[in-house]
Amino acid sequence: MLSGREGSLKTWLALGWAYAIAEGKQWLERITQSVPVLFVNAEMSTNLFRLRVQAVGGSKNLNIWGWQSEEFPTCLDNPRLKEAARVHKLIILDTLKRFMPGLDENSSTDMAVITGGLRKLTRDGATVLALHHAPKDPVKLGYRGSTELGAGVDIALTLERVERNGMDLLQLTAPKTRYPEDPRMTLKVVKTPARPIFENATGEAGTQAINALEVKLEELEGIIKNLTEQEGRKPNQSDIIRIAQSQGIATGNTVQRLLNQGEGKHWRSNPQGRSRVYELLPNCPAP
Repeated sequence: MLSGREGSLKTWLALGWAYAIAEGKQWLERITQSVPVLFVNAEMSTNLFRLRVQAVGGSKNLNIWGWQSEEFPTCLDNPRLKEAARVHKLIILDTLKRFMPGLDENSSTDMAVITGGLRKLTRDGATVLALHHAPKDPVKLGYRGSTELGAGVDIALTLERVERNGMDLLQLTAPKTRYPEDPRMTLKVVKTPARPIFENATGEAGTQAINALEVKLEELEGIIKNLTEQEGRKPNQSDIIRIAQSQGIATGNTVQRLLNQGEGKHWRSNPQGRSRVYELLPNCPAP
């Protein structure tokens, strides 16, 4: 079970796993074996989900079921879903709540029915990954509903999206696991127009990534400071990107992303025509 709040990129992450496993490609440093994968999409419209699949990468080994189909299963004991578990080695259910008709997720008795249904799907060798929501209380982590959910699965993963030193990060932890390996990871989220890209930011790699980001942000601070003093005005995006590219700091797209990451922490910006102008925040230690 993988639980997280809305906007924590659960579906994007699970879809990346589905594609990598269907194709037998590495996911970050993880080795996979190509097997048939089924992604049961009970959340998004078919057209929107198709765009996500195209952005991640389609595979003949990756099958998609959408909730708008008349044959879509609405419960775990659906005969079609049971048959799919015999021919697929990984089944992803997004989200688990959509397969609980008439059941109370806070009832241990009702959730025992759900965990029992999940287990039945694994009898022929399939692994089932159920995406689930985090508790309504924003302070609490973990999964929503009865503890029977966590007790009934082999691994309970928690996904938390945080911002640290201007970086968009995902913290993947495992409050409960029956396996010896620790699946905890920190992922850096790199936003692109098509999809988020996940980079390993765990341990030393994470420290290096954070330090490298801070160096880039400090360099942009220097550009903003110098342009402001030289021009006597707030520099716009084009000014900053042009100078950053000439100094070999980063490409135009990367500079734009860095400007977004430093917003509110290193500088602030305001719209001006079709662009934006930037100024350093008070007491910002620009070089």
